[in-house]
Amino acid sequence: MTNRISRLKTALFANTREISLERAMLYTASHRQTEGEPVILRRAKATAYILEHVEISIRDEELIAG
Repeated sequence: MTNRISRLKTALFANTREISLERAMLYTASHRQTEGEPVILRRAKATAYILEHVEISIRDEELIAG
């Protein structure tokens, strides 16, 4: 394992997991827009909506963003 990968792994496991408030808000917004549609379509559209609107984060030492 390279030094960079080792540092990324250490940083990943050093922090506690967090719930994304942004994702929850985007999911809710999509869910409101698709009221009355079948559940499977609502979930698919919510996922698409989140992916289209979520803020992109690029962390230190990442070579592939996202």
